[in-house]
Amino acid sequence: MRIQIFIASSLELKPERQELAYMVSQLNAHLEDFDIYIRIVKWEYVDSSMSYRHKQEDYNDELKNSDLCFFLFWTRLGIYTQEELNLANSLTSSSKKQLKVFYLFKDSTDSVSQELSCLQHKIETDQHFNCSHFSTTYQLDLFVTNSILLYIIEYIHKRKTINERDEKLAIILDKIIVKSNSCSNSKELSLLLSQIATY
Repeated sequence: MRIQIFIASSLELKPERQELAYMVSQLNAHLEDFDIYIRIVKWEYVDSSMSYRHKQEDYNDELKNSDLCFFLFWTRLGIYTQEELNLANSLTSSSKKQLKVFYLFKDSTDSVSQELSCLQHKIETDQHFNCSHFSTTYQLDLFVTNSILLYIIEYIHKRKTINERDEKLAIILDKIIVKSNSCSNSKELSLLLSQIATY
């Protein structure tokens, strides 16, 4: 099983994108025995030798091939992030692509741009959007990790035939999601995730 995750944000959230990449690499290490690989796509991974415009077009192509998409916001909404939002929304309304999109807003004491404020209001008042808030990197890690694990569980249950190994994995991941709510930091979450490989 191969899962592609698309992460979009303005430059101000680059450290959060890097942290998510690290978390996904840890998750991959624990899931490799189950033949599951998570590929993460973020701006830094697209060929830097291209022009800015061509790089964005390649980035949009990666979005079209993704399974999960996480939009991270803090104080502003970039022009290319808006382009990616429009593309993601068109993909989710298409029956051809089962893209799951999540909108994650970092709590801010600074002023938020008018464009982002309008978008946030729209998303928070429409129950069709998957929306959440975070104030720490750990909270972001927890949300994204649990979203990935839930996606894997749903994927397993959608199969016409489920082997014993996959059924066991689904049970393990479900237990980890429940236990993760009692974690208080990224170290505890990493320790909990390491239990996947012990089953």
